[in-house]
Amino acid sequence: MISKKRLREKFRSYHKAFKQNWDLFKASKIGIVGIIIVLFFVAMAVITPFLNLRDPINWRAPDADIIDVTSYWGQVGISTSEPSFYHAGNPINHSVTYRVKQREGQQLQADRVYFTSGNKLFSVRPSEGDSYWRDEVNFTIKYGFNHNTSAGFSTEVAVANFGYQFDSTLVDYILGVGTYDGYIYLIEDYEGEDDFDAREPIPSGDMVYQEKLDSGITSVALYSDENDGRRPVEKFFFGTENGYLYAYSVTKLDNENWVYNSTSGSWTSVLMNEGEIRPTPRKDFGLAYDSSNERIVLFGGYDGSLNDETWVFDPASLTWTKIDTADHPSERRGHAMTYDPDSGKIVLFGGITDTSPLEYSNETWTFNVSSMTWVDETENIYFTPSHRAECAMTYDRLNGLVVLFGGSDGGDETWTYDV
Repeated sequence: MISKKRLREKFRSYHKAFKQNWDLFKASKIGIVGIIIVLFFVAMAVITPFLNLRDPINWRAPDADIIDVTSYWGQVGISTSEPSFYHAGNPINHSVTYRVKQREGQQLQADRVYFTSGNKLFSVRPSEGDSYWRDEVNFTIKYGFNHNTSAGFSTEVAVANFGYQFDSTLVDYILGVGTYDGYIYLIEDYEGEDDFDAREPIPSGDMVYQEKLDSGITSVALYSDENDGRRPVEKFFFGTENGYLYAYSVTKLDNENWVYNSTSGSWTSVLMNEGEIRPTPRKDFGLAYDSSNERIVLFGGYDGSLNDETWVFDPASLTWTKIDTADHPSERRGHAMTYDPDSGKIVLFGGITDTSPLEYSNETWTFNVSSMTWVDETENIYFTPSHRAECAMTYDRLNGLVVLFGGSDGGDETWTYDV
């Protein structure tokens, strides 16, 4: 057993050692700063339970950090008796998407949101407290769904804004969305000279492109490519249930006239007289030059729907003339055209004649500029290329033959045609 005397001696020894070490410690400024920091954290640990901070385990915020949704919508003119902004009628199972617009003299702002519910698409401008595309945007009825199906939208809405090349204050929006039964829709929502800002009940038919794929759509994403020299190029990518990825390029259709000078290697815009008739803005049309009559012939294309118009352009007078004939090819896009100088005729082959589902043509037609008439040559040809579109076709002057290569569903085949 240790005696009291022995304990007193040990205490004096420890006290003396502590005093000596403390004197040495006080001589170091770094040591003093260090001990102050340690004491600060000890004090914080003691008083933390009394500060009403967030619970680090349950991530639970105090009531002051919870947004009062009812009050927020009340600030933009919505009745505070209703806690929600708009009831879609069906579950909203996909992400709500916003679009961005640059106001004059201001920074970029999100001015509209889009979302899907069942087979309906909604466009909402929260700042004005209203919904523009209401329940009437029912794609089952309006845009080619099977009327007996209850399939709805299977993706969120992707929004592209690729601008307007002549006026930076104008914008063009394309919405991309997919469905459970394999439809993709690209819907135009633009603001420009012909302003469509979603105030109409539904987008009109020429503002919607649709295509039926082989299986349900699982996802959609937007990709911005390099500028093509006049405007950015946007691409929508759609993923499908059967493991395929589809890409669709989006550009603003126009009806400008451009002339290429092969000597200088430059393009020049051809200004038309105001009010001059011309083809509507379109893409995937056929175009060929009749060198004998010095006329350019345009047929078909896609201007929101498949087209069967024939237009002739006179480079000398810079005028377009629409040609109406009783017999002519059916509406189509992606067909090939070239001029055969030996026969004096323009040859047309193939094309897409229906988009839902896709149907390809293997028809051969000829157009005579002198008589302004079309002739269906298909029945007069024993062997013909298979149904296809987007093939290349030109005239071989050395052998006096029209040459065709490839195309959708055409593989690497090469065909010749003697008009």
